[in-house]
Amino acid sequence: MKYMHLNSSCSYAGIANMLMLRGFDTEDYKIALDIDLPSHIRFDEEDGAFLSGFSLQTKKWFNFYLKPRGFEYIEESVSKSEIKEKLRPGMMLGLFVKPQQKHAVICKEITADKVIFINNKWEETDEPEEIYLNFDELTERITEPFVLGYIIPHKKEIPEMKNEYSESIRTWECLRKALHSLISETRDETELKEKMNPLFRALLLDGLTMAQLRNDDILQQKLTILQRSFLDVLRQNKASRLSEHIDAVLLDEAIDLIIEYAKFKMNEL
Repeated sequence: MKYMHLNSSCSYAGIANMLMLRGFDTEDYKIALDIDLPSHIRFDEEDGAFLSGFSLQTKKWFNFYLKPRGFEYIEESVSKSEIKEKLRPGMMLGLFVKPQQKHAVICKEITADKVIFINNKWEETDEPEEIYLNFDELTERITEPFVLGYIIPHKKEIPEMKNEYSESIRTWECLRKALHSLISETRDETELKEKMNPLFRALLLDGLTMAQLRNDDILQQKLTILQRSFLDVLRQNKASRLSEHIDAVLLDEAIDLIIEYAKFKMNEL
């Protein structure tokens, strides 16, 4: 089976496992590098959050990799009552493995009394490689409705990526502005924790993962310092002006490096 190699990459490991079932060999990190995931970011209007790296988990991003190889990823919204009718081997869905923690798994086999899932896990962990659930247990672990994803053959097609780069560059600039606004004023500990995922994750967690994927040592160093500074403030558990703890110049330098690389890649197209 195919494993996770980086933080939050379970759905990309899932794509690798879906392709493995079709006799096509790849890995989560190969998919991410092929579509230059480290350059890209989006703002999710519904959740009010910036998403980058492996957090970009929609069919559009999967298909940037799949369509040039003769496949297409399809998503279908399904109600819990349809699970027995709709679920098939090879399909991916999000399963709550813990409360509030959804994880991408692949249906491997359906028997009379249970469903066997491939668990897109880290190779070295003690987690099982397969998850066994009966349909009652399964319906308790999914949302209503939930999304089933699957791969079908498709004529080979090279996607147009210039607009994706342009949008990502604009969005990195929007994130820069939002972060500068946040760190310039005193914020209480509750607000800082609330902003961790919507604002800081895209740069200081997923952005750092992407820098590691690209072997960008300079960007990794800058993001590691920024991440450590932010986490130190959170541990103080009190109101703080982040600009007194986080180097705003370093913040700009890190975002500039990401944008410069995105512009370089866009100009290659």
